[in-house]
Formats: sequence, C-alpha cells, structure tokens
Amino acid sequence: MNIRRKLAKRFQGRPGWILAAGLLAAPLVGTLVRQIWPNPRIVLAGSAAPAFSLSVARGGRSDLADLLAKKRTVLLSFIDARSQPLSRTYADRSRGQLVFLKSMAQQYAPNGVDVLIVGCNGPFSAEPLDPNLLLNFTYDWQLDGVTVLRDDASAAFRYDVSTLPTTLIIARDGRIQRRWDGFVAPARLALALESLVGSPRFRR
Repeated sequence: MNIRRKLAKRFQGRPGWILAAGLLAAPLVGTLVRQIWPNPRIVLAGSAAPAFSLSVARGGRSDLADLLAKKRTVLLSFIDARSQPLSRTYADRSRGQLVFLKSMAQQYAPNGVDVLIVGCNGPFSAEPLDPNLLLNFTYDWQLDGVTVLRDDASAAFRYDVSTLPTTLIIARDGRIQRRWDGFVAPARLALALESLVGSPRFRR
C-alpha cells in the first residue's frame, strides 16, 4: 500500500475537522513564511532609498537626489490625501499623522530635516490625484511649511507602500533609517529623528 492510500485510510471519515484545522493553520503558516522569506521588493531600513522626482502641489518639482546633495535628512510620509481635517465619520490614521508631521516640520527644519508628504489616492489605488484636489488639500490642512508631492503611482510602488500612512526617515547618506507601515506615534518619530539630527534648538 502506497503512502497516499495509507493517508486516505487513516483520515477516512474525518474530512471536516481536517479541513477546519487546515483553514485555521493557514494564516499562521503564511506569517511564518513571510518572516523566513520576506518580500524581496519591500524597502526596509538599511536599504538605499529609491530615487524619485515628483511634482510639488504648489508648483515646481522635488528631487530626492537634490535634497541628499544638500545634506538634508528627509522625513517622507505617504498619506491619503482624501483625509478631511474636520471629518469624524471614520477613523482616519492619515489625518492623525498629518497633525504630527506639521509639528515635526516646524521643530526639526533648523536641524536640516525636510518633511515631504506624498499625497496618494488611497492605499490600493494606482490612479494619481487630481492636481486641484491636492492643491486644495495643502490649504485645507494649512501645510505651509511642508512640501506636498503628487505621486504618479510610481513612488508608492517603488517604496512598496501597501497601507496609508507609511512613513520613512532617509538619512543624509541616502539610506533608510526607519520605516513605519501605519500610524507612528510622535514620540517614536521624534526619538528616531533626534538620533540623527539632535534635539530641536528650543529644547537645547
């Protein structure tokens, strides 16, 4: 009797619970596989930041290479630009992140940090935002000290963004120091920045 027949005989009459056990185990097995063999395309801390050159919502372009040439540290955050400042209809993590990104821009600009927000049309949308919608977004949120970029879907793809917000710190050498997929608390963000550029001047 071959192995297949032996297994069929052993589990004869018990297909229901075997199927249920398999379904319950599948997520755990998938998690273990992802930890052992991570997605080779995902851009993790320690890797070189993919290059980008994107349109600025209020005019002009922003090029990562230019910022790094000026020895700037870049705080880059992919945000759902459909977020409304006064909306209370759903839990919007991008809205919460925006509040703290504005604060980081004010505190750490003198330390050589540029805060870039990439306005996206949703975490699973490849459609670029309408330029007028993104421009209104910058005024609705009063993002005067923050550079807001219009993604053409290429930047989010290069950085393997699957959830919004996704935030990264790119050091002056062009390498990613930290990455957060999802909302990141301001204390963690500030601690990571200060390890690279020091504390804000008003706290020294």
